[in-house]
Amino acid sequence: MNLRISAGSLVTNHYLEVTDTGVVFCETAAFGGIRNFSYEQIDAVLRGPTSVSFQVGGETYRIPIKPDSAAHRAAVARLVSEARRTVRRVGGV
Repeated sequence: MNLRISAGSLVTNHYLEVTDTGVVFCETAAFGGIRNFSYEQIDAVLRGPTSVSFQVGGETYRIPIKPDSAAHRAAVARLVSEARRTVRRVGGV
């Protein structure tokens, strides 16, 4: 089941799609584009009251969310859950 957060406007296309195998991040403003990431590539997920961000290598990808939207909350929860499930453990801990 794919969960999607859309935050685009008339000028830009901006969304985060959480899938069974990873995430699709699209930001068409400025230097963006469509990027696909597996959960294993995600180093960190940062949740704020009005946005969610995730880090892959040295890059951070951010999208605004509507905290009162059940669909947005579900997408963020799935992103966090899957990233936590696939986290790389250091030293066997």
